[in-house]
Amino acid sequence: MIYSQYFLGAPFVAAIGLAAMNFVEETIDPGPGIVVHSLIFSNDPTPQIIQDRTVYAQNKIIATWSAKITAAGAEACDGAGSWGYPAGHKTPAMGVDEWVGESGCWGRLPVDVTLQACAVYEWGDGQRTEACSLGFRKVEDNG
Repeated sequence: MIYSQYFLGAPFVAAIGLAAMNFVEETIDPGPGIVVHSLIFSNDPTPQIIQDRTVYAQNKIIATWSAKITAAGAEACDGAGSWGYPAGHKTPAMGVDEWVGESGCWGRLPVDVTLQACAVYEWGDGQRTEACSLGFRKVEDNG
């Protein structure tokens, strides 16, 4: 009798254990995605946007991106495209024109006005993330 209870109960306990392990794995594993930790404007050595991001994927994620820079809250430059973002943590620095995808953007931005860089990334089945920099200013170059 004890053996029959064991053989009937063991698969049941194993099924519960597997279900619990799958739940924990799904809870811990964020799945494929892009997490943008920060967007930072830097003027060293040239005007650029530094993006601190982590891509969670086996290899890479193909995502569409849109980027814009606003001047005093009004859109000043914008661009969009798609890119294969490799897995892992990266901190690329890109010139402002390259980052926003619009040639001549930095030259057209007004001086001494609060500027902000924002980006949206979309991938998969409607997944998306957004990030914006803190405000920054373009100063006149008297050099």
